[in-house]
Amino acid sequence: MNVYFVLALCFVPYVLLFVISKFFCKVKISTCLIASLLGLLSVVPIVFLQYIFADVFQVERKIELGAFFTLFLTCLLYNGLVEEGIKMLCLFGISAKKLQLKEFFVATLLFGMILGCFESATYFLQHLQKTNARGGQLLYDILFLRMFSSDLIHMFCAGLSGLFVWGIKNKKIYVMPLVYAIFIHGIFNFFNYFNGGIQFFSYVAILFAVIECRVKYVKFAAEAEDSKTLTDATEISAKTKKSTKENSAKKTKKTQSKVNEKD
Repeated sequence: MNVYFVLALCFVPYVLLFVISKFFCKVKISTCLIASLLGLLSVVPIVFLQYIFADVFQVERKIELGAFFTLFLTCLLYNGLVEEGIKMLCLFGISAKKLQLKEFFVATLLFGMILGCFESATYFLQHLQKTNARGGQLLYDILFLRMFSSDLIHMFCAGLSGLFVWGIKNKKIYVMPLVYAIFIHGIFNFFNYFNGGIQFFSYVAILFAVIECRVKYVKFAAEAEDSKTLTDATEISAKTKKSTKENSAKKTKKTQSKVNEKD
C-alpha cells in the first residue's frame, strides 16, 4: 500500500471543493487560501484542548461501562463544543468586508473541509501500523467512509458556524446556527462510536446538517437582499431630497435675481 498515495487521497475532497469555489462560485484565490490556512491552524488548539481533557472525558471507558447518556454529553462537549467553538473563533479571521454572503459561506465550507481531510490523514497514519496486507483493503474502506462522513460533517458544521460569524460581523446575533453545529457534531460522534445499525444515525446527522445549512443560508440571503433593497431605497430617497433642495435653491436664486433686476 503506497502511503503517499493514500495521504494524497485524503485531500481529494478538499481539492475538488477548492476548484468549485474558485471556478464556479467565483471566490477569490486569496480568500480560499486564507480559509484553508485558518482551517489547518485550527487543528492546533483543538488537539491541545482535547489532549488536556482526554483523561477527564474518558470516552472509551464510558463505552465499556455502558454509560451512554454520559457518553452523549461527553460527545457534545468534547467533540461538539470544543471543535465547533474553536472553529467558530478561527472563522473570525476571514474578512467579510469585501465579500458577499455566498463567498463567505463557501470559504467557511472550505475551512471545514480541509480540517476534515487533515483529520482523515491523521486517522490513516494512526491506524497504518495496525494493519497488515489483509487489513490494507479494510483501511481503504474506512478511509472512503470518512471522506463521506467526517469530512462532510466538518464542512457543513463549519458552514453553520460561519453563518453565526457572518451575523456577528454584520451586527446581527443569530445563535441557532452555532447551537445546531455543536449539537449535530456531538450527535454524529456519539453514534459513530458504535458498530452495527445504530451507526446509521450518524449519517442522519449529516443530512440534518445539510438541511440546516440550506435553510439558514436561504434565510440569511433573503435578509441580506432585503437589507440591500432598503439601503438602495434610502440612497435614492436621499439623492431625490438633495436634488429637490438644489432645484428649490436654484429657483429661489433665480426669482431673487429677477426681483433685483426690476428694482
